[in-house]
Order: sequence, then C-alpha cells, then structure tokens
Amino acid sequence: MLAPAPTPYASLQAPTTIKAYAGWTAWQDVDPKAREHVVKVRAPDGTVTTRPERSHVADPDNPLDDGVAFDLAPDAFGRPSIVVGVCGRTGRLRCHLHIGRLPNRASRPIGHTAQRAMPAAVTFWRKRLAWADADGALHLRTAAGATPRVVRPWPQPHADVEEAELRGDLLAATLNYDDPTAPEDNAVALALANVRTGHPETLATEQPGEGGQRFTGPTFVGGHTLSWLLTCHGDPEGCSRRFGVYRRDLRTRRTVFARDMRQHFGFAALSDTTVLLGPSQGGCYDDGLAAGRCRIERRRLTFG
Repeated sequence: MLAPAPTPYASLQAPTTIKAYAGWTAWQDVDPKAREHVVKVRAPDGTVTTRPERSHVADPDNPLDDGVAFDLAPDAFGRPSIVVGVCGRTGRLRCHLHIGRLPNRASRPIGHTAQRAMPAAVTFWRKRLAWADADGALHLRTAAGATPRVVRPWPQPHADVEEAELRGDLLAATLNYDDPTAPEDNAVALALANVRTGHPETLATEQPGEGGQRFTGPTFVGGHTLSWLLTCHGDPEGCSRRFGVYRRDLRTRRTVFARDMRQHFGFAALSDTTVLLGPSQGGCYDDGLAAGRCRIERRRLTFG
C-alpha cells in the first residue's frame, strides 16, 4: 500500500511528464502570461531552475499536446545533462534536439536530429539517443555523431512509442498499437529491448477500455531495476485494483507492486521506495487548479 501522507513537490499549471536522474528531477510547466511551455529542473539540494528553452502554447485547453520533449541523463562525459526539443517558427525541418548541462547551461543542437515537429519520447544515455517522430516511429542513435536509424525492436506491429527511457544497453518504452481483439481496437504495452543485442521483451500489456489504461513513466533505478506506473486517464470507474506502481528486478525477473487506484499524469521513480506522482488531468483545470491539486507529489511506497 501507499504511505498515507504524500509530500507536495511542485505546483503546476498543467499535467506533465516527469524525469529523474541521480537526484535531479525535471518537469514541464506553462508560463500563462507568456503562453509558453517551460522546463523546470530541481537539483539534488532542492533548488529549482527554469531552463532557457521555451515553446509556444498553441492550445491553452490542452497544453500537453504541444509541449516540450526532454530527458535527464549523463552526457558522453558522465555529467548530469538534459536533452530537450527546440523548434523554430519557420522551415520544413524546424525542430532539433539540443543538449545542455544541468541545471541551466545553454544548450547546443545535436546533429542529425532535424525533423518537422516537436519530437516525443526523448531519451538518452551518454552517447546513445532515441526519440519518436510525429508518426510514432522510434529513431535510435547508438554512438556520438552517428546517423540515427528507425528501429522497431518489439514484436507489436506498427507500435507507436509514447514514452521511452535508456539506461546503458537497455531501452524501456510504453507502446500503443492496434489490436482488433481489444474493446477499443487498441492495446498498450510496457516493453524492454537491448539495443546492442536486439533482444526484445514485453513486460506487461493492457487493453484500454473506457478507463483509458496507460503505462506511464518507465524509470531505471540503478542498473538493474525498472519501475513504472499503471494508471487510467479515462472513466475513473475503469480503474482496477491492479493499478499502481510496479518495480521489477531485471536480474531475478521478480516484480513487486504498490497499489494506487487514483488517476495520475506523470510518474518517475527516485529510488526503490520513493516516487514522484503527477496530478490527475482534471486536477489541473477549473476547481482543481484553484484548489492546488495540480501538483507533483512525492510518496514513499510499501511494496507487496
């Protein structure tokens, strides 16, 4: 079960993905006056810094739909860094990935990452880099300066990558793909692949119904543990007792579970027992925003 007393971690203006690495955390927020997306970084000592990269909010009612893609990890020299999507206002290939040192060093473009729209599912680890394009296809670069290639490491046909996380040779991802046997003709999965050997593994699958079941925020904790959240983004009645935080030991293949049947948008694991949980999408609009329910919370977990 979850510990009864969550700790407020950050107030928000909109739902967000959450990233964590080595005591650093990052999330997206909205500057309502400038109508811009910003990325905020929290250092291990608790200092919060707003990154210089910004993106225009095209739809204030659904700001996450055109948000900023970002990830935290070590760069090629092992220094805590951020990779973030940056888009200009003109040109067919107007978006690039940039890399910068934490917390607020100016970022520089990464070669061979030009594309027509803001990338998604951005993740990196030292010299490796991956992201999903506007069509959901996964691009992978395995060495610094190398030309990325489109890869489909998992057996699910035509799977769109929604979130991804690299750690060494391992790439974890949440997938959305067509499934004619499912109630809504689609399914979601939490998958793992070794980018060096090509070996794929599907760790969990769901067939979303009206509850809008989703796997969220795959996070490597150390080199041998993977955590993720199973939550619902639709009708709360569709949430089941299987919803909550999962933690898998990749050496023993043992998975443990901490139940949480509430809706969350955004998840990251800080350690084996402490996680960050985002708000429900409804908590960031109307009464929820005014009541302070649009926030990230820190929780300690008890797994069973």
